[in-house]
Amino acid sequence: MPQQPGDEDSAASIVEATHNAFYYFLRAVDILKEEPERQCQLMGDYNTAWELQSDIGAGRYLLGKGILDREDEDAIAALADAVDTVPINTLPGGTGRERNLSAMQHAAWVPLRKQAAQLQTRLKPAAARTYVFLKVPPDLSGSDPS
Repeated sequence: MPQQPGDEDSAASIVEATHNAFYYFLRAVDILKEEPERQCQLMGDYNTAWELQSDIGAGRYLLGKGILDREDEDAIAALADAVDTVPINTLPGGTGRERNLSAMQHAAWVPLRKQAAQLQTRLKPAAARTYVFLKVPPDLSGSDPS
């Protein structure tokens, strides 16, 4: 089938959107690996559990897009699946440190922090490619730029 005008631009937009999604997924992984107090701080003490579950689950968007190898995709899917098991609907939410800290101290998060740290290490080569593509400095340090 002949290429249509704009096909290259559309493909480039998809690749850019995928790298952007990966960048934000990496930030979510970086937050997930932190201890509860830091997680709450980085998430602005607002619906931390729900937001993290949503942000990690969004990693599924990256699957089959061509910027990650199969093993990286499988590891992302495994973390997303594991985070889905956290009973966020029964945890405190809303605004404020106390409520969010209580939610993030739930035992279900403990193994996920370790899994996130391992995934972060695994994804470093792919992350480096995304940082180059997006022309942003590498930032997996856990610091909040805002």
